[in-house]
Amino acid sequence: MQISYRMSANKFNLSATGNISYNDNKIVDLKNNGVRSWENDYSFRQEGYPVNSFGGYQVLGIFQTEEEVANSAVVNRTQAAPGDLKYKDVNDDGKIDGEDRVYLGSWTPKTTFGLNLAADWKGFDASLFFSGALNVKGYLRTETIGELGGNTSKPTTLFRDSWHATENPDGQFPRALSTWMYNYSGTPSSFWIINSSYLRLKNIQLGYTLPKKWTQFVGIARARAYYSGQNLFTFSAFNGGFDPEAPVAARAYYPQVKIHTLGLSVTF
Repeated sequence: MQISYRMSANKFNLSATGNISYNDNKIVDLKNNGVRSWENDYSFRQEGYPVNSFGGYQVLGIFQTEEEVANSAVVNRTQAAPGDLKYKDVNDDGKIDGEDRVYLGSWTPKTTFGLNLAADWKGFDASLFFSGALNVKGYLRTETIGELGGNTSKPTTLFRDSWHATENPDGQFPRALSTWMYNYSGTPSSFWIINSSYLRLKNIQLGYTLPKKWTQFVGIARARAYYSGQNLFTFSAFNGGFDPEAPVAARAYYPQVKIHTLGLSVTF
């Protein structure tokens, strides 16, 4: 759906155009008797679920004590310890394995939207373009570990707030132990597959066109000075440092950068 509005009064002109789209898809028949088909470690296809469905474990929190670990289903008794992610035993069989993986959302947005605003008055002009998406998930993959996993080309500060029994028991992230893969994003879970809805100011442009009596005096038909800014603001719950617009399997790609431009457009 698209809605536009225009008005003019006392040499002031304003226009606004907004658009919004809604996408709802569901797999109807895979000709496989309803069996869940895993495409890779984080996504699956199954009748009744959307295309591009995330799958993984449900995280209930972070283990705080040895007693809590002992009384919970875990992946590996010899390695599980306080500071690890606590997964939900979905089928209640006393262990955590592939059968406990559930639907965790889709990386196809349910809703996308945009808004264009433009105004001018006595030579001054301004335009803004916003875009965004709602009800969409993003996956922080192994780039979140970065240097912790030996990859010095992808440094990360996330694990500065990792769990520690005495120094940081309220840490947001599990204990920093890269040899125990079930804490990290290499094992998809609701801890790493998170809300990536966003609103972004994609572009803003501010300009001023010099009066014709000034420009014609020096033989110029038109002259306009302007400022342009791209990707100046992004509002999202997605973790800082990662772009909510990035492709799902390439969260480590170089993020979209902020660009500031000053210009002068002259027509003879």
